[in-house]
Amino acid sequence: MKEFCQLTPETETLLLKAYNKHQFSARTYHKIINLAQTFADMDKFVDIQKKHLIQGLMSRDLDKEKKTYME
Repeated sequence: MKEFCQLTPETETLLLKAYNKHQFSARTYHKIINLAQTFADMDKFVDIQKKHLIQGLMSRDLDKEKKTYME
């Protein structure tokens, strides 16, 4: 995963803060990175930028809300 999903030092710090604050599982942590990489790919970036990570975090939150509303 580290080979294909490159985080800048800024994005790595941001992800660790979110990870510690929300206590994500390892699976969720990797899903967020994969989402962020998808957004970076769409913008034609090699590295995951801060905006891509934020989009990944927000998408993950929306996915959780959707599941709550559908129950």
